[in-house]
Amino acid sequence: MTLLLGGMLAAGLVLVASPWLWPGGARAERPARDGALTRLLGESGHGRTSPSTLIAVMVAAALGAAAIAWLLTSLPVLGVLAALAGAAAPVLYLRGRRLRLRKARRQLWPDVCDLLVAAIRVGLSLPDAVASLADSAPQAVRPAFAVFARDLRATGRFETSLDRLKATLADPIADRIVETLRMARQVGGTELTGVLRALSSSVRADAALRGEVEARQSWIRRGRRARQHRPVGDPGAARHAPRGRASLLDARGCARDLRGGGRVGGGVPGHAAHRPPSRAGAVVRMSAVTDAAIAVLLGGALGAGLISILFALPRWRALPLDRRIAPYVRDVVPDELLPAGVLPSSGLLPVSGRRLRDRLQTGFERMLGGGDALRQRLSQAGSAQEPSTFRARQLGWALAGLLAGSVAVVALAMSGRLSVPTALLPVIGAAVGSIGYDAQLTARAKARRARLADELPTMLEFLALCLAAGSRCPTP
Repeated sequence: MTLLLGGMLAAGLVLVASPWLWPGGARAERPARDGALTRLLGESGHGRTSPSTLIAVMVAAALGAAAIAWLLTSLPVLGVLAALAGAAAPVLYLRGRRLRLRKARRQLWPDVCDLLVAAIRVGLSLPDAVASLADSAPQAVRPAFAVFARDLRATGRFETSLDRLKATLADPIADRIVETLRMARQVGGTELTGVLRALSSSVRADAALRGEVEARQSWIRRGRRARQHRPVGDPGAARHAPRGRASLLDARGCARDLRGGGRVGGGVPGHAAHRPPSRAGAVVRMSAVTDAAIAVLLGGALGAGLISILFALPRWRALPLDRRIAPYVRDVVPDELLPAGVLPSSGLLPVSGRRLRDRLQTGFERMLGGGDALRQRLSQAGSAQEPSTFRARQLGWALAGLLAGSVAVVALAMSGRLSVPTALLPVIGAAVGSIGYDAQLTARAKARRARLADELPTMLEFLALCLAAGSRCPTP
């Protein structure tokens, strides 16, 4: 029954993703609604993600969290709370990413204004100056300006390209800069550099003021937490000590009365007479819920794997005619009439200039150590890898061990042999993968050093023969 439910869930997930895997014919596009989820996705850098996809992720996270909570505790209340937390987790992640994006970009917009002023002063037109930011802007906002440059080259329409740039950045300060550029393009004049400099000074002052306000708020929060977590020896806590001691004595007396109630007539009946029934019957009655929870986890994992494989497979179907000719008629066709997927997109905008993979490599290298010692071991092993590449592959082996341990834990849970030591199998698998990959490098370096040590006498004999024959050592 569990495998049947899991297979049905996996098939349902594949069918849900089928419109993106195998798109149908042309159909009328419904006008996009600027709802709260759409604005949240745009402001957090996930502009290409639709609200329906976010809702599907929230539902999947809620089901997965509820299933895990039920399998671990078998308590319906915790299952409901875990489902609510899982459903709220994607929204909280997007809100946190929006705050991080705004905080990271707050220090970048003055530099963008300065670059625009420099490009205009060297003689570039306003559209070319904005397009030049695709190469000179900070890394965090460079993809958006690269899309603007491609869009401007394809259509030649500055207004629509600015609209798309504004929607891609989705930042209040970026909106001010874009509207200033639009007004300068429409009105004209020679005061654009002065306006941009004034805007840059205003943005810098605003960033400094916001930073000071946030610092003071953090100080207030820390002071409040320090007052809440006052130590026990504090004079303020001594005022509440007698009442706490009296309540503790009352609780001890009540517990003593309950323990003696089974022996004293007229007292509280003994605990054995009114012992609540065992939860074994409840577990037997709720076995269908347990099967459904296991089916949700296994079916969700199977469905996610099938969808990933299908997305990675090449598309053998030819593109329709409108998709093929749309890039060549963008300059004469409004954007609203173009088919979906033709307009350029910047993808996921980074919070900083570094990708998630680079940050993971750096963190893993800091945790395990690197630099000169690792570079020396790589050279001793005769490897041409960089230390960052080696740490990235080591991280991959650690993730593979973590996945293998998780699969083993799921298999043990299905067979009913799950215990506390076996729950540590994912951590053990990750440690074995990481340490094993590092150990093989050490073994290779030791074997190569041993071979060099064995061949060193032969090399010295050949060198002595060459010197005895009259050869000279080359001078550097």
